[in-house]
Amino acid sequence: MKTLVTGSAGFIGMSLVNDLLARDIEVRVLDRTRGGLNDLRNPALEIIEAGIEDRQAVQQVVQGIDVIF
Repeated sequence: MKTLVTGSAGFIGMSLVNDLLARDIEVRVLDRTRGGLNDLRNPALEIIEAGIEDRQAVQQVVQGIDVIF
């Protein structure tokens, strides 16, 4: 399963990302800032720096995604 987490650099988003990665789930994140995500070293984590209001970026990042948080 491949997931997309928006707003992932915040406390709740980061907790969700950590939980998904611990379950060996592929994670793509969409956020304007990398925040604490720079500390995560996991090949299943794909970081896209853009805001949810960027329609073109969103259309691209949802490709191949099964679940969006």
